[in-house]
Amino acid sequence: MNRIVNDKYRKAWITNEITRRATDNLLIARNMILVADQDKLEARKAQYGENIHANDDDIRELDRILVTDEGKELLRTLKAQLALFRAFNNDILELALGGKKAEATRELFGERYGVQASFMAALKALTDHEAEAMRLEANAAAERYAAARLTILGLSIGAFMLGFGVAWSISRSITRPLNAALRVAGRLAAGDLTVKIDSASKDEVGRLLNALSQMVAQLSRVIGDVRAVSDSLSSSGDEVSSTAQSLSQSATTQAARRSSRPSMR
Repeated sequence: MNRIVNDKYRKAWITNEITRRATDNLLIARNMILVADQDKLEARKAQYGENIHANDDDIRELDRILVTDEGKELLRTLKAQLALFRAFNNDILELALGGKKAEATRELFGERYGVQASFMAALKALTDHEAEAMRLEANAAAERYAAARLTILGLSIGAFMLGFGVAWSISRSITRPLNAALRVAGRLAAGDLTVKIDSASKDEVGRLLNALSQMVAQLSRVIGDVRAVSDSLSSSGDEVSSTAQSLSQSATTQAARRSSRPSMR
C-alpha cells in the first residue's frame, strides 16, 4: 500500500499536474492575444512563468523516480515535445506582449499548430502509462492481501488444531492414569488383591499408582501373614481338641472300670 501511495500515485499525480499547467499556459497564450489591458497581460505572463518553473521541477522529479525503461522512454519523448510546445507558446506570448495580435493569431493557427497535439499526446501517453502501472500495483496489492488473509486463516486453523491436539494429548495423559487408578481402587474395594499395577509415569498420578501398588503388596503380605497365623491357630485348636477327646475317653474308661469292681464292705 505504501508503494501505491508514495510511488505510483505520486507519479500519476505529477503527470496530471504537468497536464493541467501545460493546458493553462496554452490558454494563457491564446487569451493574451485578446487582452488589451497591460496589467492583465503582465499578470498572465507571471502565471505563465510560474507554470513553466513548476513543470520543470516536476519533470526533474519524474526523471529521478521513473525506473522502468518504458517510463523513461516516454519521459524523453515528452521532454522533446515539451521543448517544441514551449517554443511555440513563447513565440505567441512575445508577439502578443509586443502588440502584434494579428501575427500572434497567425502563428497560433499556422504550421506549428500541430505541436500542441503532439505534446498533449506525449503527455497523455506518460499519464496513461503511470495510471496503468498504479492499477496493476493496486491489483497486485489486492492479491497479496487476499493471499495474506488466506495464510493467516490457514495459520489460525492450524494453530487451533495444534492447540486442540495438545489439549487432547494432555487430557489423555491425565485421565487415562486416573481412570486406571479408579479401576484399581474399585477392585481393591471389592477385595481383589490380585490386581497388577504398572506405571512408568513420574508425575503425581504415577506416584499415586505406585503408592497403590505398594499398598496392594503390603495388604497381600498382611493377609498372607494373617492366613498363616489362622492356619497355625486352626492346627493348634485341632490338637487341643484331639487331646481333650483323648482325656475324656481316658476318664470315661477309668470310671467304667471303677464301677465294674465289686464293692467291699
